[in-house]
Amino acid sequence: CMKGQDGDSQSSKMLPVILFVFSLILLWIIQRKVLKGLDIPGPKGVPIFGNAFEFGSQTPYVQLHRWSKKYGGVFKIQIFNEKIVVLNENDVVREALLSEDFAGRPYSWRINFIIPGGDKNIAFRDLSQGWKKFEKLLIEV
Repeated sequence: CMKGQDGDSQSSKMLPVILFVFSLILLWIIQRKVLKGLDIPGPKGVPIFGNAFEFGSQTPYVQLHRWSKKYGGVFKIQIFNEKIVVLNENDVVREALLSEDFAGRPYSWRINFIIPGGDKNIAFRDLSQGWKKFEKLLIEV
């Protein structure tokens, strides 16, 4: 009689684990479908790490420039689980700077992974008075 109760308690312990794994798989499938709908070209990358290790020891800008030649002036990369849209054409960058929709960026440690000190770079900074002054200067140029 005790044996039946142990089996029930083991299955009740496994249920949350099974639900958790199922939820992760479902989330992964949904995320892939949403990103496919964006139709932004870019390098594929590897699961979990994305394109993080494709930069190697070279300056990140060199790799980004290579990708822009292959995928065009607007492309996406993935650094670990974060999708990043790269703008690499003057007119597209200017439009993004002028649009309020693109004002400010959330902090991301992943940027520092590929560009040391990248969170202090104007392209990755959050909206601030300093950013607004620099934005005006860039637009004038």
